[in-house]
Order: sequence, then C-alpha cells, then structure tokens
Amino acid sequence: MTSADEPAERPAAPPVLASHTSLPLAAYAYSVTEDRWEWDEAMYALHGLARGQVVPTTELLLAHKHPDDRESAHVVFLDAITHGTPFACRHRIIDTRGRTHAVIAFGYADADESGTTVAVRGCIAEVTEPLVAETRAAADYAVGRATSSRSTIDQAKGMLMSSYGLRADEAFEVLKAVASPRNLRIRDLAAALVDHESRRPTRPGGCAAAIADLVILVGAGTLPRDEQAP
Repeated sequence: MTSADEPAERPAAPPVLASHTSLPLAAYAYSVTEDRWEWDEAMYALHGLARGQVVPTTELLLAHKHPDDRESAHVVFLDAITHGTPFACRHRIIDTRGRTHAVIAFGYADADESGTTVAVRGCIAEVTEPLVAETRAAADYAVGRATSSRSTIDQAKGMLMSSYGLRADEAFEVLKAVASPRNLRIRDLAAALVDHESRRPTRPGGCAAAIADLVILVGAGTLPRDEQAP
C-alpha cells in the first residue's frame, strides 16, 4: 500500500471516451494483485479531497457512494474483476462537503496471459449539470408540445417540473398531496394548474414551494370536490 505522500502514477482516461465527450473526466486505476488504487487530481477533487490527504482504497470509494447506489455499484465493479466485464455504471457520489454528484463510471479490465484480471482502469464522467439541463429541456418540451392527445395531468406534471425543478414522479406526488386531503380529483387540479399557470416563470423551492402554491390556487374554492378516487 502506498503512503498518502507517495506520488502515484496518474491513470489516463480512456482515449476513445476522452475524445468523444466534453464531460469532466476523472481517471482511476485499480491493481487487483496489489489491492492498490491510483487516482488523478480530478478523481480526488470529485470526492472533495486533495492528493496527500488520504490513501484511496475500495472502502473509501464505497463510503462516498450514495447509500442507495452503493451495493449496485460495488457489484458492477466486482463483476469486472471476476469476469473481466467492461462497464458503464450510473450512480451518485457524495463528496466531503455533502454535495451529491451524478456520475457515470466507465471501466475495463486488464488480464494476464491466463485471462485473470490484474487491473481495472477507467474514468468517471460527472453528468450532474447535463442531467439538470436534460430535465429542464424535457419539461419545456412537454409544456410546449402539449396537445389534446397529451393528458391534462401530464401537462400539469410538465409545468411543475419546469417551474420547480421536480422529477416526473415528484410532480405527480405534489398533485396527489394537494388533491387527496381536499377531496379533489387530480385531473381537476391539473386542469386548474394548466389553465392558470401555463406561463409562470421558473421558481426555486422544489416540492414544498410547489405544494404551497397549489394550495393557494385551490384556496378560492372553485374546484369541485369528489369523494371518489382521482
């Protein structure tokens, strides 16, 4: 095991990927035979660390995975070691400041003459900002292309996604959270939202702000109550 101060050879990002993406890349290499990791500067930075602060280990790497992604990411890595399977694994990393980074880890195995994996090399591409842009673009498309064939609920979900930065599932849960305790049909609430809020600007605040604004919307009492399921 190397010391924290010992300079390690800096692994290069796979040239094919590096030449075909503008995403920030952090490179790594893992020696299976020596149980030793090599990280480049970007890999340390992605985890909120600097070279010399820590010795990179498998345990450290897993500790920074999002709890919901940790097991699946580890299984993919073990499969690369055991079977030499190349991979592209989408997951989340939590750095030392508590910030969450959406990433895709790419890797491939190096084998000896007997076919045994001796190293795994690759890089991690951060996709946090591209994912945000993709979500916004999808929401804007949903609003802009809304037609009679697109359900009113889907239109309302698209507006909530665009205005509050929500995911599709979060947008639907917001509609349910406001409609259910007030005996409103979700589609009636959605129709009111589409009718009154189709051109409102983007707002911060997420689910809490969306629920608060919808409660204000239904406060006038103009929406029909219904005891049946939405």
